[in-house]
Formats: sequence, structure tokens, C-alpha cells
Amino acid sequence: MKQTAPSVPSPDQVNAVLNRIEIPQDTVERISKLLTPVSSLIISDNGFSNETGKDTDFIVVTH
Repeated sequence: MKQTAPSVPSPDQVNAVLNRIEIPQDTVERISKLLTPVSSLIISDNGFSNETGKDTDFIVVTH
């Protein structure tokens, strides 16, 4: 069975998504104080579920 490579979004598509995100400056400053050079910041449009919240592990589903 021949596998096809997953599609990779173009830089224009990625930039379009990132341009839709608006973060207030005070929030940017608070987050910036917490990040280090090897940090990752994940932004999602999915709300909390039974998979997230107090006393749960952080789960990221990737495709």
C-alpha cells in the first residue's frame, strides 16, 4: 500500500492563521516573562473538556 505524505500548509496559510490571533499587550508581557528559549506556547480554539483541567495531564492531539 502506497502512503502519501501529509499535506503541509504553505507559509501564506500559516501566516493567515497567525494573523487572526489577537493577544492583548498586557497578556503578551505576562506570557513573555514565563517563556524561555526552549518553550512552546500552544494556542487552541478548543475549549476545556474532561481531558483538561484541574488534576489532569496536559494532552495535545497532533495529526
